[in-house]
Amino acid sequence: MTRLVGLARVLDWVLRDRIVRPEVALELGLVREVADDAPARALELAQEIASLPPMPVANAKRALYPGADTNLQAAFEIENMNWTEVMQSDDAQLALKTFLAGAPSASCSPTDTPTTGSDSAGCRSTSRASADLPRKTF
Repeated sequence: MTRLVGLARVLDWVLRDRIVRPEVALELGLVREVADDAPARALELAQEIASLPPMPVANAKRALYPGADTNLQAAFEIENMNWTEVMQSDDAQLALKTFLAGAPSASCSPTDTPTTGSDSAGCRSTSRASADLPRKTF
């Protein structure tokens, strides 16, 4: 937390037993959003993440958590190692072949929950399956 808001502010909160209001936490970047029904919103987010391919999610966590506490070069190396593992997986190879062939995504079905940017069947991506590919941007 000290990296986000500074040592002086955190010391004040901790030593004086201060509670940070949700609006202030949002303003300072301590939280990503404020919800009226936090448990329901947390469940929505958990369901969204659980619907994603597990290997890329796990590797993203393995790259981002340790990478946040190290120098930039080491963080890039950690990220690259995990990205490479995902891209060499059978799932990624299938997604890439599907993308290049222009066929509909294998994970797209009419029973999927509609998402923002989805097609009429409620699929995450269009026929080029780009949403199924792990992303790497620098």
